[in-house]
Amino acid sequence: MSNFNLKSFLNIYNSTELNNINELPNKIVQIFSSNAFDDFSYEKYIKFEEDVTKYVDEMHENKKEIKEYTFSEEEFNFLKDITVSVENIQNKLEIKKKILPYSSLISSLGIIRIMNMLPINKKNLNVFEIGPGSGYTGAMIIKNNHNYFAVENTQGFYMWQSFLYKELNDNFQEDLLIKKNIEIDQKITHIPWWEFSKFFEKFQKLDNQIDLIICDHALAEVNKECLKYIAILSKSLLNEKNYAPLFLVRTFGAFINSNYWEILKVFNDAGFLNIQFSNFIIFIPKNSKLANNLNIKNFIPKNLKPGLLKNKFYLILNRLYQFQILKFKNKLLYKLKNFDNKKSNTQKYNYLDLYKYIKKKDMLCEKYRFLRYIHKDLGI
Repeated sequence: MSNFNLKSFLNIYNSTELNNINELPNKIVQIFSSNAFDDFSYEKYIKFEEDVTKYVDEMHENKKEIKEYTFSEEEFNFLKDITVSVENIQNKLEIKKKILPYSSLISSLGIIRIMNMLPINKKNLNVFEIGPGSGYTGAMIIKNNHNYFAVENTQGFYMWQSFLYKELNDNFQEDLLIKKNIEIDQKITHIPWWEFSKFFEKFQKLDNQIDLIICDHALAEVNKECLKYIAILSKSLLNEKNYAPLFLVRTFGAFINSNYWEILKVFNDAGFLNIQFSNFIIFIPKNSKLANNLNIKNFIPKNLKPGLLKNKFYLILNRLYQFQILKFKNKLLYKLKNFDNKKSNTQKYNYLDLYKYIKKKDMLCEKYRFLRYIHKDLGI
């Protein structure tokens, strides 16, 4: 398969997906389907070559917090460097109207900032991301020289992610589409949904090999049985020999299939405890060294759909209890209580600088003109 032959790649993906849909039971296909996108009438498939740009800058354009972001000079150059890679891809694909990422790129930096503050080994991590979207969290992880595993259940995003990974690492191959194998030590592993559904028995070599799992804006949107599968499988994947193997979530996404407490209970039942910071949540395997040292318990209401007052009560109760313990047992985590992942220490640049940089190149997605017209308070 040519590195940037979109039509050929589309044919391979579509035929492989169709073969797996035909082979798998209906129940499995239902569990791993992206039904949340269907609820929002979101287009999941690339039909024509120019459609690939529709997935370059997605899912974060309506987030007001984008306009709160500031960057150091190093971070701003890092973001611009990724936009160069994105432009290179579209040049190779001979895309006429090119798009550069703005809001999705900024949002991914927020995840990386949290990741860099966590009490995990910072070198040569095995990072597993579920639902990468436009792929820039993964791009930053790859550029920071970690091993990266990505699971995607939507054809359009999968296509774009694949081109992005190939641009970042010339040795990247779509092994799970072609060779059907997986190697722990390869830099990038891209996993289609049908192979992810078989992980519990087919890819056990990954058990206890992952240092960090990231799943942002997705857990509340996946099928309830898929949520349970993610929690149980993650418990197997995380390397509990490490001091702090972690599952990181910034937000759960739109509460379509599960609510806040239902998600916490699923992870609790799968063997995790959680710590609820102001801007993110971490799930920690209960038998890890960190969990044993903290000895934290979570208070989850018996009625998983509490009223407004009870909901607030349990949120406050958990945070007061958790951070009282962290204050004495883990200063590093305690300092992250109200960590603002949108601010840089030096604050030399802000969101508008990136906006102007992309706009000057005439590569800003047209949706921002429309959104700016109807939403005066967005970061655009």
